Amino acid sequence: MIPPRIPTGEAARLADLRALSVLDTDPEPRFDDLVRIAARLAETPIAALSLVDSDRLWFKARTGLRQSQTPRAGCRTGSSTP
Repeated sequence: MIPPRIPTGEAARLADLRALSVLDTDPEPRFDDLVRIAARLAETPIAALSLVDSDRLWFKARTGLRQSQTPRAGCRTGSSTP
């Protein structure tokens, strides 16, 4: 498998993400509500609000998933630019 390319501006994006101090924080009802609404509207049992860190996708809110994060390697989202 070919590893995903590192997007232009990745260091600045990661610095901005970390400056928000949101990674690894506790669940928040407003985000949990948003994910539940998205799942209902999309008629799907799984929905998540994920943040792309340097080596993982961390789920700020999720429904239908047990894990709180997944490896970034091999994930298409992990190579996408915002």
